[in-house]
Amino acid sequence: MIMGEKINLRDRVESIMESYMKAVIQSTSHNLMLARIAGMKMAASAYILALLGVPAEELQKLRKKALEDAVAENVALMEENIYNSELLEIIGGSSGSRLKAERSVLDEIQKQILTQARRLNIDDYYTKEKILELKIKTAREIYFKFKEEEQNIQYELDYYLEQG
Repeated sequence: MIMGEKINLRDRVESIMESYMKAVIQSTSHNLMLARIAGMKMAASAYILALLGVPAEELQKLRKKALEDAVAENVALMEENIYNSELLEIIGGSSGSRLKAERSVLDEIQKQILTQARRLNIDDYYTKEKILELKIKTAREIYFKFKEEEQNIQYELDYYLEQG
């Protein structure tokens, strides 16, 4: 009973588990303040779940799953950032200051991703060789998308010339 209201947390175990997993992920954030607050939320959620009878092994499984999800998201964000960076290099345009500003934004995002990778203990994953490998893979993807677009345009051009 709190302030005359009966609160039954047993009905909310699933949502508290989700909150716990979300806090685990947020505790690896590049933002130090967010990471610290999420660490406190994670500890509080774990304490409440333990009081509700959730075994420690289950909490460890949830934490492991959340960290695996965070690692997968980190890798995907790095790949997306590298894609955007390479695309900017290829079709950046002529405006020097605008290009420089966009480049600095992408560099800052990459620093944040690498900071989160350190907090996830996967910073050794992003070696110079791995980043170069990702850049090469991305350049190939961009090349094939341009080739596909070229083929589509050529097809449309040929169609209109035949109709014309």
